[in-house]
Amino acid sequence: MKIKSVLFFLASLLAAGGLVPATAQAGTLSIQPVVPDVWAVIGEDGNANAGFILTRDGVVVVDSQINPRAAEAMLRAIRKLTATPILYLINTHAHGDHTFANHVIHPTRGIIAHERTKVALATRGKQMLKEYPQSVGVKEAEGAKVTLPAITFTDQMTLPIADRTIVLRYLGIGHTVGDIVVWLPNERVLFSGDLVFVNHLPWLGEGETREWLKTLARLKTLPFEHLIPGSGPVGDRRSLDRFERYLSGVRRVVVEAFLKRQSLEQLKRTASFPEYSHDLKYREWLPLNLEHAYRQMEKER
Repeated sequence: MKIKSVLFFLASLLAAGGLVPATAQAGTLSIQPVVPDVWAVIGEDGNANAGFILTRDGVVVVDSQINPRAAEAMLRAIRKLTATPILYLINTHAHGDHTFANHVIHPTRGIIAHERTKVALATRGKQMLKEYPQSVGVKEAEGAKVTLPAITFTDQMTLPIADRTIVLRYLGIGHTVGDIVVWLPNERVLFSGDLVFVNHLPWLGEGETREWLKTLARLKTLPFEHLIPGSGPVGDRRSLDRFERYLSGVRRVVVEAFLKRQSLEQLKRTASFPEYSHDLKYREWLPLNLEHAYRQMEKER
């Protein structure tokens, strides 16, 4: 058996409880091996996910976590696995629960994001930071800070790392105007950011559902087996299909409401999605998602 396979086997045992009880923890985060040297960092209680990739030259981190406390817990987990430097930090989009701990990571080669993400943080970052305690809670927002990416791209970027292919792709508007995915073609792993949620309703506050569905269709063309979403547990291609059905379903019930001449309030009272009723934030966010899609589709009409 190859050394990497042995190490992954041991790491998997650790995470599954074979060598220590319960899932490997770092602070309040769940640190899970996905494939050899690729780890998912699952946020507490449905908070934002992150992850990291170990390479011969150093570590690539995907998203910086909801706050400095969580980012520091992630760094402690990394340091238990390797002493190599953090090379890059990738921001999948601009929202604070994925970027407001950028200042904790200190990558040697820089922070990478889509060019639109940098513009969003530069122009709206101060206002986003001001509103952050309202969205995540005062305690969770402690220490949050806006830190701009230093490296940007438009459509695609492949990181200059000798022993691992890491591809960053922009596939179109979705959760925000600047969402990117991190794709490892050889390992068939995809970090989707908030383009995909698993067992967790999405926040549609900035999302354009029509364009989002087009972007998901492009995302499905990438060959992958393991999906690390923006929030929720590690999934697979079926998780992407399930999320796509939710967005399509929201648009469908809004169209039906227009045809029936239902008001927005009537739609909120009658619409339900039984398949997703046990997902996190179902009760809180379904009415908000319906309202967002309703207002958006009024403009489309």
